[in-house]
Amino acid sequence: MPARRKFLKRDAYEATACAAVVEKIALARPDVAVKFISDGNIKFATSGDGKLKNAIYAVLGREFAGRMVEVRDISDGISVTGFISRPDNNRANRNFENFFINGRYVKCRTAMSALEQAYESFIPSDKFPCCVLNIGIHPTFVDVNVHPTKLEVKFSNDRPVFEAVYAAVRNTLNQKLDRPELVVKHNSVSAEDIALANAFMPIFDHAGEPPQKRYSQAGFFDTAAQRVPIPEAPPQREEPPAPDETVYSPAPDTVRVDLSNVTRGSSSYQNYDLASAAPAPAGDGETAPAVEEVGAQTPVEYRIIGEAFNSYVIVEVGEKVLMIDKHAAHERINFERMKRNVKRSGGGSQMLLVPAVIALDPAGYSSLADHADELRAIGYVLEFDDASQGLTVAGYPAKLEEEEAYDLIDELCDQLACGTGTVRTAFDSLLEKALYQASCKASIKAGHIEDAAHVKWICDNLLALPDIKFCPHGRPVAIELTKSEIEKQFKRT
Repeated sequence: MPARRKFLKRDAYEATACAAVVEKIALARPDVAVKFISDGNIKFATSGDGKLKNAIYAVLGREFAGRMVEVRDISDGISVTGFISRPDNNRANRNFENFFINGRYVKCRTAMSALEQAYESFIPSDKFPCCVLNIGIHPTFVDVNVHPTKLEVKFSNDRPVFEAVYAAVRNTLNQKLDRPELVVKHNSVSAEDIALANAFMPIFDHAGEPPQKRYSQAGFFDTAAQRVPIPEAPPQREEPPAPDETVYSPAPDTVRVDLSNVTRGSSSYQNYDLASAAPAPAGDGETAPAVEEVGAQTPVEYRIIGEAFNSYVIVEVGEKVLMIDKHAAHERINFERMKRNVKRSGGGSQMLLVPAVIALDPAGYSSLADHADELRAIGYVLEFDDASQGLTVAGYPAKLEEEEAYDLIDELCDQLACGTGTVRTAFDSLLEKALYQASCKASIKAGHIEDAAHVKWICDNLLALPDIKFCPHGRPVAIELTKSEIEKQFKRT
């Protein structure tokens, strides 16, 4: 009798545990065909063609695989390859974080922390990213014998591994993300079915109906007009007013469509200075300030078609239609602007009138002392007392509040000792968290009516920054619908 038989759980639970093990094997070796059968049913089967994306498709599903982005990078002799999730493909736990060291599945705290910190400005703080990443490192720098099941490993130096994973993931998120596509449910009715039905269905001409039964369709993008019935008995006028070039009077049986918000514009794919905030509401004769250029590349022509629900701006760009969430877009634009301003403002230190003495445990003291130069580089003025293992703080980074500066020291003690962070990434992360809140408060709100100058300013800046795909909370700033997809819906292909 197995010694641990009495600890086994119900069959369904144990079957799930078995499936999890086989899934890791299949993802670790996409060059080997793996078939998993449970209770006579094939749960998944990989092709063994050596393509990791196909293995992810077979194991984790089509929708999951479709929202993954390829990663391929190398830093200091450490390669990071595989796939990471788009910001809109996140989870409530870490179950979908899959790391492999030289092809072996492991639970790597260093890589996990690097992954999650790289996503901090792309997904909500209470969500976790997904990944299937293989870290290639020389075997002499990794010890695989620190855990009985070899699920955990130890590196001779955690920092290069952390920086390699962080850089690979962050660069991919900044450079390779595409805008989410608007998913349209395809009509199952074929063109032949439509033609056959039309052969037996009369085409009604409503022109012969009495006026009270007809309806005039208001403009789709008219913010004021609604679908309204035409008056039964419009007032009669003895003589029509004389024509006026500046005044338009709609006929009694029509509804005026307001297309004043349909505008055109252009934006360049280049680096811009976003120091200026959104324009104040423009008065008569005023125009929105243009985005300041820093460079010269081919401009992108676009046309603002209109706005739906006072929240989503519809823009035509080439062969695509973008639906822009004006709050999310404005929030991300403000975030990038604030981040640029913080970087330009330089470093500097805020000196304390009375230096603060912080007592540290031996591991924390040693970790901070080993990175003293990096701490001073970001603005800390520190003195280390090896005898008492105390830390005296005479100044802190001017970009931080005093309380934040002390919190950062506490956080670094743990991260540096465990190899789950660096001074620079922890400092940048703390700054970004403060910028999230500031950018959200400074952004226009969904549902509010904004003038054309504000809307055009958002479109100009969004299209000028093609890397912007998601707001700091992980929501897409725009979704796109291609011309070909629209034509499919109208059976034009």
